[in-house]
Amino acid sequence: MSPRGPRKRKISFLPGWEMYGPRDSSDSGQIRLKVEELEAIRLNDHEGYSQQEAAEMMEVSQPTLHRILRAARKKIGQALTEGKILHLHGGSYTVKKTEEEKK
Repeated sequence: MSPRGPRKRKISFLPGWEMYGPRDSSDSGQIRLKVEELEAIRLNDHEGYSQQEAAEMMEVSQPTLHRILRAARKKIGQALTEGKILHLHGGSYTVKKTEEEKK
């Protein structure tokens, strides 16, 4: 019996961009940032929710959210210090419906 895949994280934000970085980085490379990593950064660092609150919103455990944040911060730090492009792509997530969309 094979292990199950990762649970889908719940997100409520999709940005209007897929790539972010320096304009003149034609050969500096790219770093893939998963959609759920951006959501964790948004909730915890930008919106100011605690890790526990953000974990509940994404329907993951707090330790899982911590691992997602650690991976995202490492990638963002690498992109900033090495002048690489962040490519927002992939992950294991579903988009939560807003109250208006549920009606």
